[in-house]
Amino acid sequence: FASYGGLLSCVFHDIKGAFRFGHLSLHLLEKFEAKECVGRVYLVMYSLINGWIESHSASLEPLQFAYANQMRCGDIQYALMNARQYCTLLYYCGVELSIVEKACKDYGQVMMEHKHELFYKYTLPYRQAS
Repeated sequence: FASYGGLLSCVFHDIKGAFRFGHLSLHLLEKFEAKECVGRVYLVMYSLINGWIESHSASLEPLQFAYANQMRCGDIQYALMNARQYCTLLYYCGVELSIVEKACKDYGQVMMEHKHELFYKYTLPYRQAS
């Protein structure tokens, strides 16, 4: 449902519909305690949908939570995708640049440890700008 919500927001520009499907996916995650899916749903909800309705800063904490949760579950790819999006939104939210630089550096090290160079490369410009 989250992916459909992302499609509604990005392709069809149906923000209200996207937000409803995004919240439905969050509700289903909670109802079925599907911890292994948190990172996937949160990534779509808090990077493609939520920013149209709420401030980008409202997405920061959920993205950090998704990163930590996916690392615990062993889903490194989605953990690092959430981390990359977190770094991007820190920059867009106007957070103090030293904080952005530290987050990009810390998450970047984890990305390189797990050999996810592409995620690291996408994060690098935000680190360099800060």
